[in-house]
Amino acid sequence: MKEQPVQPVRGPKPRTIQLTDEERAKLEELARRQKTANAMARRARIVLGAADGLGNAAIAKSLGVGRSTAAKYRLGIAYRELGRVEEALVILQSIQRETEFIVLCLNAIGLCLRRQGLDTAAAKRFQKAIETPGYPEHQYNDALYNLGDLYEAKKDPESLALSLSSYEELYARDCTFRDIADRIKSVKSKLGAAEGPKVKRLPNRSEASNDR
Repeated sequence: MKEQPVQPVRGPKPRTIQLTDEERAKLEELARRQKTANAMARRARIVLGAADGLGNAAIAKSLGVGRSTAAKYRLGIAYRELGRVEEALVILQSIQRETEFIVLCLNAIGLCLRRQGLDTAAAKRFQKAIETPGYPEHQYNDALYNLGDLYEAKKDPESLALSLSSYEELYARDCTFRDIADRIKSVKSKLGAAEGPKVKRLPNRSEASNDR
């Protein structure tokens, strides 16, 4: 069977990364070690490719990223985790309308925007993810946590109230999610006992659907 050509991942060429001999040796070991987690090995290969001056398309080909939306999503996440936010956004935005990846991409794009300091735009992505019906519960939980974390970081009373609202909705869904119980205690402590502002409840998915 004739091999299908790799579809190029368009976007800015990654900036060349300068690695020491020791850093390169460690990354090469991670990339080829069989017991290395897939995500860690993938990130190591991306860094090595960027260090060698490869563009996005060449790096994608080395990782086996072709026409698969799932593969492109994984590549976008790897770029985000490496702090290469612009490259991550290019890839994630190119697949954000794919049905199975709408909420996943909203979450991932929101995290990228937040890293760029665009908190308002990030919050809108997280909120839209929460309000989009028909997806696995864990994807909504991620969005609720990300939204709560964003508001908690702002530290003003109104934002902390919004953070608490998001965290408490998440806790009601899954009280074992990450460190959610500790997060709620922390926000309540910051707000102050019984003297904090009234919590503004965020709309849930069913309410958002009825408003449309």
